[in-house]
This record gives sequence, C-alpha cells and structure tokens, in this order.
Amino acid sequence: MKVLNKARLDALERALKSKDGVLVVEQVDGGYELPSGEIVKDLAPLHKRYAVIIVDDVEYRLAHPEEWTDFERFCQEENRRLNPQMYQ
Repeated sequence: MKVLNKARLDALERALKSKDGVLVVEQVDGGYELPSGEIVKDLAPLHKRYAVIIVDDVEYRLAHPEEWTDFERFCQEENRRLNPQMYQ
C-alpha cells in the first residue's frame, strides 16, 4: 500500500511540474462531476488530456454504505464504539 501511494504521489508531482494537467473530479450518482459541473460516466477519455485524475469519493462513499468493503464497515463500527458522542 505504501509503495502504491508513493507511486501515485510521484505521478502527481511529475504532472504538476511538467504542467501536463491534474483534474480533480467528484464521484456522484451516475458518474463523475467535473469542475465545470458536467457529469461524465467514464474517465477514460479524459486520460488523454490529463496526466493525473484524482477522484474525490469521500461524500459518495459515506452516502452509500451498501458499497463499503468489510474494512470500511469495521472502521465505522469501531468509530461508533470509540466515539459514541459523535453519533448522538
């Protein structure tokens, strides 16, 4: 995992230095929302224009617990157990 994250950060750094372009999109129902507000279903065509595409899926993942991995469920249960005041 650490190596994968390092490789991603290195790719991001190269893209920023070379000005190849970095795109940040938000995952929404039906696809991905671009900064312009347009929603696309597939990011593949955008890889030709941008060196790095970052998908912000935090809000989407929190709103769709049915798609959580076992680890995400475990973390949520532990968080509820350790921080019950957050859920009152």
